[in-house]
Amino acid sequence: NGLAKLAEWEVAEIKYLLAKGIPQAKLARLFDVSRSVVNEVAAAWQSVRGKPRATARELRQALIDGNRLLWELPLPE
Repeated sequence: NGLAKLAEWEVAEIKYLLAKGIPQAKLARLFDVSRSVVNEVAAAWQSVRGKPRATARELRQALIDGNRLLWELPLPE
């Protein structure tokens, strides 16, 4: 799981760089993770972005919850 590789500060940094408009592919190379991991950070960030003080811990929890939901989806046949 690529998310397990990310420290809390890395999640916060990716969130910050996404806000600055850095492309997701560049962030994936910079943090040595797959692009899908950066996509998950971006999706989780969008879901908590409206909160005035969304912390990195909240963002990481949103990623964990989203990842858990992905594992519960049935595989296509």
